Amino acid sequence: MHSHRGTDRAGLRVPRAFTLIELLATLAIIVVIVSLVFVVGRWSRESARNVLCLQNERSLTLAFFAYATDSGGRFPGTDTGDHKHDWDQANVNLNAGGFEKEAGVTKGSLWPYVGDLRAYKSPSDPLTVAQRIRSYSFSGFLSDSVGYQWAGPPGKLVNGLARLIRPAETIACVVEYDHRGYNINSWGVMGNDSYIWVDKLCNWNPRAFNFSFADGHVEPFRYVSAPQDVDYYFTLPANNIFFETPDYDWIVMHLFPGIDW
Repeated sequence: MHSHRGTDRAGLRVPRAFTLIELLATLAIIVVIVSLVFVVGRWSRESARNVLCLQNERSLTLAFFAYATDSGGRFPGTDTGDHKHDWDQANVNLNAGGFEKEAGVTKGSLWPYVGDLRAYKSPSDPLTVAQRIRSYSFSGFLSDSVGYQWAGPPGKLVNGLARLIRPAETIACVVEYDHRGYNINSWGVMGNDSYIWVDKLCNWNPRAFNFSFADGHVEPFRYVSAPQDVDYYFTLPANNIFFETPDYDWIVMHLFPGIDW
């Protein structure tokens, strides 16, 4: 005798309903799929922003050296308005207690070579253009007119093409973090084994700092410090932070390679 379990009175098979366990399992699979799509989407967006950030650094660096070529080998000033040939003229506003305006960028010596405000701001910068118009800074060692001499006298600076010994190893442009909301002056660390971070780098690119180099190439430098340490020390509302790390050593080695300090 055949069982009529799962059939109606006419002998037709009736679809079996999902059990609670099956429903929960299905929901769990859907949650995993949605989570994967979200993670992949976020990674893709971060990757795209990082690529554009590196492209911006490359554009600024190529402009920097185009200026030098047109100026008899003399680099533009890497400060932000203390000299008329500085790449940026932000101090016009900042010294008056304001924020950097568009005029600070367009009056800078690199503007004729760049001509695009978007190149001055990282797409990963959390502040709006109204809050911060520029995310990048140049190394204070690539200048003959930097306001604050980070680790030595002006004669030790790489102040022109003739003194540039290892361009592929020399940091040019960085994404700088300044707790004041704007980047003032050039960028640098002490470079004298003190492990004092005079200026700090942005870690918007997960586990890496974005750099351009004097030969025009760009690369993310993957730091070895713990992300929580970078988050803490690089967001303290102060300069002159003591933070001993192998990352500091690597950066110092690439500030002025080949120069005897």
